Amino acid sequence: MITSQALRGRQKTLLRNYKELANVGDTKSISELIPRFLDNLEIETTLNSYIGIETGYYPIFFDNIFRSIGFKLFAGQLPSVSGIKPRYRTLPHFIAVDSKRVVMFGSDPKTLFAEIADTQPVSSLPIIGLCYNTWSRIKDREYDDWVIENRQVATALGLSFLDLKSKTLEDGIKLSSHSHADEAKKLAATLGLPEMLSLSVDNLAVYGTFQASRLTWPFHTRNFHV
Repeated sequence: MITSQALRGRQKTLLRNYKELANVGDTKSISELIPRFLDNLEIETTLNSYIGIETGYYPIFFDNIFRSIGFKLFAGQLPSVSGIKPRYRTLPHFIAVDSKRVVMFGSDPKTLFAEIADTQPVSSLPIIGLCYNTWSRIKDREYDDWVIENRQVATALGLSFLDLKSKTLEDGIKLSSHSHADEAKKLAATLGLPEMLSLSVDNLAVYGTFQASRLTWPFHTRNFHV
């Protein structure tokens, strides 16, 4: 039986392989990594049956889902106001971009919100935050402190929260955006991602704050139509 330390080594190597392909958008070659991700998933399920699967080692789930609904993925550095570069140089941290918005991912809602606030002023597109659970549970729990607390914080900060179950994670890994795009789109709809990524008032607070300073049109009563 492989050890946890050996598994982490395998996972980090696979992440490096994935990153090289993800940044150039080579979906065919990314799909060829799926068996290796599934193999690691099976091993981790056995080793960590109580704790769960560490979702950050399986970015191909997000790759498959987001590419299937029209996003491009990027895992490089982002500019920021403070000069402190957000943590997107290495995976599992990355962003998804389409013509309407930028999606930043993170497992800690407070840290993610701070990074959005630091990056939004230099982005011409609104940035939406999507939080996900650090551990994908294998055995369901009646009460999960981590998920409940982080969902509440994410909601308060106007961020979406995706509670990834281990079965959902496995299903998404299998659905290559290169050859199973329709099935991946259906999974995205089942998870409610279209609603989570809508440009609603709730998740545009940071964007609105910084865009207001760019406008030459002052906010007076005459500017509004009733």
